[in-house]
Amino acid sequence: MIAIGADVSNAFTKAHPPVAPLYITIDQAYHEWWEQHLGLLPIPKSYVMLVNHAIQRHPEALHLWEKVIKSILCE
Repeated sequence: MIAIGADVSNAFTKAHPPVAPLYITIDQAYHEWWEQHLGLLPIPKSYVMLVNHAIQRHPEALHLWEKVIKSILCE
């Protein structure tokens, strides 16, 4: 058998989002990227974003990633 190791830097973005909706506040770096890089109108400071994928350190993240990788490995 051949075993190959790899670092999956975006692993959690491949998993489904947590069961309960998760929202995050928008930080200054994202505000600047939104306006300067994308050239879009400013986002009001009080806005939050819905997270559409699992994120690191979320209690469900490892379980959600395990479901994704298990389905890939079992193919």
